[in-house]
Amino acid sequence: MKENNRQVLTKLKEKITSVDFERLLYNGKARIACSVVLFVLTFAAVLFATSFLPHITASPVSENLPEEYETVTQTTTQPETQEETSSEAATEAETLNKSKFKRDKTVKAAVATGDDRVDEDSGGNRVVDSSTNGNNSDVVISAATIGTAKADKSLLTDYTYAVSGGLQGPVRINNDIFLFGNSSERIIGHATIGGFRYYFNNYGAKASRTGIDVSKHQGTIDWAQVKAAGVDYAIIRIAYRGYGSDGKMRIDPQFEANINGARANGIDVGVYFFSQAVNVDEAVEEASLVLNTLNGRKLQYPVYIDMEYANAKRSGRADRISKRVRTDCAVAFCETVRNSGYKAGIYASKAFYDDELTFSRISGYNIWVAHYTKSVTDFSHCYKMWQYSEKGKISGIKYKVDLDISFYDYAKGNDMSKAGSNVIFVSDSLELAKYTGAEALVNAYSENPTDDNYNSAFSAVNSLSDQRVVSALNKKLAAIKEKAESTTVEETTEKQTNEPLTEATEQTII
Repeated sequence: MKENNRQVLTKLKEKITSVDFERLLYNGKARIACSVVLFVLTFAAVLFATSFLPHITASPVSENLPEEYETVTQTTTQPETQEETSSEAATEAETLNKSKFKRDKTVKAAVATGDDRVDEDSGGNRVVDSSTNGNNSDVVISAATIGTAKADKSLLTDYTYAVSGGLQGPVRINNDIFLFGNSSERIIGHATIGGFRYYFNNYGAKASRTGIDVSKHQGTIDWAQVKAAGVDYAIIRIAYRGYGSDGKMRIDPQFEANINGARANGIDVGVYFFSQAVNVDEAVEEASLVLNTLNGRKLQYPVYIDMEYANAKRSGRADRISKRVRTDCAVAFCETVRNSGYKAGIYASKAFYDDELTFSRISGYNIWVAHYTKSVTDFSHCYKMWQYSEKGKISGIKYKVDLDISFYDYAKGNDMSKAGSNVIFVSDSLELAKYTGAEALVNAYSENPTDDNYNSAFSAVNSLSDQRVVSALNKKLAAIKEKAESTTVEETTEKQTNEPLTEATEQTII
């Protein structure tokens, strides 16, 4: 049967190739004949397919090839593109099953030698893009002088009163820091003090944390001096993958010294891994190395995957992978970290997020963006940390260092939006007296709940300008009044119960 099939195919081929269609189509007299020939040949081909196709498909090509190549053999797409598409389809399915990304406890790596060329370490040569080429001048950090202001604790509420008149610059009140302008007005929003960027919330309180990120490229660090300069946290490079074809992973030679030094000086820590993963398996391997190296050590800040180009020529092993594969790698790394109980995050420049990652798939992780600009970054997505310079100069660090600002307090687990909400600012001592006087009248009513005392306290409370205090003191007044009225009713009832029975009452009872 197979021999007959080949003979039929050969004869059909000979008949088709023997027809000069060009001559027939352009010969007006032969057009009808051409149509007839085409019809006959088409009919013969259909008849052949119908009769013999089952015998051809009975021995599929996939039986003779590995499973991973099945899709490739069934398409006309170029092999390079098809291999990538097939891989991406697989990794997309893996991404949906996030629970499968588990730490491999066998993953290990040697400590880097410190020779960038030998170690294939590109961490000291950041690739400039459209979001990291602006406002890149040196930033000299000087420790800010923070003043203190007298605060009077409210006797009846959770608030604290502070006189703002005459205050300038950064001032600590209770446990919060406020920034005042030349006219003693509270500054709200972004501000720079001593080289560091800060953010002050709607209450005027500092709602950001000051950070740096370091690696072996900063040399040996004096962490006590770094703490004294005003640094709250540090993101430390724990390891990286080389940019060469082998993609060997190595531990940062300064990691242990950096994490121990930072923690010993009261600086919160997180870590990052410079990735050159080209697929999901390598991303899981990178996360596993981080987890194995940490070995259960507590971190306040997340474990970040650092995603950027290895060099300006974009010749690193992962520099030209597709956007989808790169996003798959980010998800795989973060889920592996999460599944081991750590917070997970992603670091990239503003342009890299826009061009090389699908943000909708990674928005649920802790986002750290690099953008060097004189103003505030215009990064359009939600983020919790911003790297605003790579040229910071800080006491205790020999070489230039990246500067960061965090809008989330990872140690306490809040966004600091309520910081300073318990401080009530008054312009001067006279206004302060109004608040303390209103509280005194509320106390007087509590001790002697007469209508006159209530009216005096109510009037004084509702003349205050800060509605938070007005609301709190009115609640106190209402509670005192309710208690007083309840006491009056009880006393009246008890008095009636204890009154002696009159003769008329006795006769009625009889």
